[in-house]
Amino acid sequence: AVKINDLHSIDAMPPVCAPSHATDFIPYTPALSTLSRVLPAATVGSKASERSAVPATNPQFLVLEQSPVVQPATWVVQVASQRIVTLSKEGTVRNSLPLEAIARTDASISNALELTVAFTDPPSEYILQFASAFQRRQFLELITVLQGHVEVWCPDVCSDIIPATRPAPLHPQQFGAPSCVQVHGTGSPLEDITIWIGVADWKGRSPSLGELMHQWLPPGEYDWYTVAAFGIEDDTGSAKEEWVQHLHHHLGPQYTVVDQCVWGTTVLCSFVRNCLWHKVSNVGATISNTPSESDTPCGAIVATAKYCETMLCFVCCRLPSGPFANSEREAVLADVLSDVHIADLDLDVTARACHTFLFGALNYTVERRRTEVQQLQKHNQYALILKGDQLKQQQMGGLLPGFCEHPIAFDPTEKSDPCLSPSYTDRILWRSLSSDRVQCITYSSVPQADIEDRAPIYATFRLKCQRPFISLFAPPVRSSLHLEQVVAKENRRDPKSNLVLTIWSPCVEQPLHVSSKAPQPMFQGIPSLPLVVGDLEFLSTQTLFLVMKDQKTGEVKGTGRIPLLPLMQNLADGLTSPYTFDVPLELRARIVGTISGALRYVRYTNESDEI
Repeated sequence: AVKINDLHSIDAMPPVCAPSHATDFIPYTPALSTLSRVLPAATVGSKASERSAVPATNPQFLVLEQSPVVQPATWVVQVASQRIVTLSKEGTVRNSLPLEAIARTDASISNALELTVAFTDPPSEYILQFASAFQRRQFLELITVLQGHVEVWCPDVCSDIIPATRPAPLHPQQFGAPSCVQVHGTGSPLEDITIWIGVADWKGRSPSLGELMHQWLPPGEYDWYTVAAFGIEDDTGSAKEEWVQHLHHHLGPQYTVVDQCVWGTTVLCSFVRNCLWHKVSNVGATISNTPSESDTPCGAIVATAKYCETMLCFVCCRLPSGPFANSEREAVLADVLSDVHIADLDLDVTARACHTFLFGALNYTVERRRTEVQQLQKHNQYALILKGDQLKQQQMGGLLPGFCEHPIAFDPTEKSDPCLSPSYTDRILWRSLSSDRVQCITYSSVPQADIEDRAPIYATFRLKCQRPFISLFAPPVRSSLHLEQVVAKENRRDPKSNLVLTIWSPCVEQPLHVSSKAPQPMFQGIPSLPLVVGDLEFLSTQTLFLVMKDQKTGEVKGTGRIPLLPLMQNLADGLTSPYTFDVPLELRARIVGTISGALRYVRYTNESDEI
């Protein structure tokens, strides 16, 4: 942690000499001096009354409040008193709220200018529209720093002087006087979190496993728990509420409910450690209910949340059952994965989320004779059993591209139907925008807890999540991304249709739309994409999305994803040539084509030159 006493006298401070035990301290770095020059520039109030209402050292942000009422206001962050003061157009104080009362800040995904700020005391919520994406980032960085309990990644201070593998936060470095701003920095942009996901079908019984609950759901071992319970029969809803309370009591008071959602006889709920709750934001859930020929409703609960700066998505499915329902199951999966969106973007949830977990009663069966499966099961020959698994066969045929499943080394969990072979009907799969940031640790079942011959399953994961990026309000490096010679190849395409390509990423200022009328969809003359943050290490954590749509109908034809990590690695290695990509176009849980081209990173030295 770097503690700063006076925002306007940092340049006058002498360099601090690190003692012999330098690992406990960090030396003074000139990067900190950017604070003294830039913070006054954040003052955007124009009237004298607004400028004199608070000290000049306090940054001001001119915003349009969308709630409770739509009117412009100036939000002033008072550094010394740790408060946020809102001023009217006339410069009078409308409200004053302590920073510690901020419950959450939800940065809109689809609108780079929008930020929701919720307070606990008094309970209130404001939806703010900033003048620019950079001002929204400035505001977020400032209140993150001042809150102090969020461990952030601070490359402007730390990247050159702290080993990238250092896991612990830095010790404070005093500058000789009481501090008013504290910046927590680490040497890594990522932090680990462990997640437990479990699935159980109670088949109308009371949801309780007694002592076996500890084998299935061990309390206290993981940072995050997501539990999917099927078959909880109760028209009044009290059993479902009691089930959530039972889970909370089982995990203990050190956990908080993130969200809970009920759909028919299905309950999906998530819990997180209390000490990590402040890192969770943008929590939401929706239900996708798909008509089915079976009596049991089919579809999914889709829950999303951000941990630090990483979007997590949990898709809890119930698909049609039966050995001959593959096409119906695929249709339900396609509807769920393509029709559910985060915010109002054209990207489906699996494309937008950093980590997507798909689990539940997928109801795929094993196409082998029952006696043959039972014999293989006695000798733990699970690989031979899975050769007849319908889900594995469908995935080899192109279903659910990018989704992975840990090797199965446990007995089939569904044995209740004497007419069918024992099967793995409940499954847990995952998909990540960056495969090196997710690791499945365990994948197993609890056969002792069979509920009418259906054993509950669980999987545990270790994820790498991106910490909040703090730039210390240094002037942004003027940089942009350039796409060249982008060509899309669809497996099936109407040659008469005109296409439009939407290019978007959280690191760009705003989405870009480019149209093409060529028989072969080729997008040329694409304008540059200005970046909100130019730090290469930050950009290496981002993904560029290419969404292709029919220009007339607006129907999405496919989505491609370009991770920026290879481009940033080339730049770090001194390679300045464009990065060529060829990535799949995905639609409705299948690959429908490819999209290729070249990508360049450009950094500007002034208004006209580039390097």
